[in-house]
Amino acid sequence: DEVADAAAAETAAVAKSEAIAAAQPPELTFFDSVEKNEPAPLEPPPPRAGNAVNFQIAAVRQSADAEKILNEAKQKGFMAFVLAPPPGDPNPYFRIQVGPFTDQAEVKSVKLKLESAGYKPIVKR
Repeated sequence: DEVADAAAAETAAVAKSEAIAAAQPPELTFFDSVEKNEPAPLEPPPPRAGNAVNFQIAAVRQSADAEKILNEAKQKGFMAFVLAPPPGDPNPYFRIQVGPFTDQAEVKSVKLKLESAGYKPIVKR
């Protein structure tokens, strides 16, 4: 009978601890504890209109370099983004571009602003 009493006591203790655990939500879940920071260079480019113009201001091999140039361009007020190289590209470059622009007057104005900021913009359609 001691074995039966011990088993009954253990079953009751397990049931009580399960009831307590079910009543209290967990302090942290896996998803809440994982940081959700994504690197900027992997942002998708803004949508392009049919006759939109982008200016490429740099092409670099390292994503960290692309992120640095991207942040500098954004700090200077440009709408910049990074085109990451496609998987398996034998000549991978991260291309930093500014745009898109559809108004020709804006295209000319932004080109001058990019040049005065020290960039050598290349038109990309």
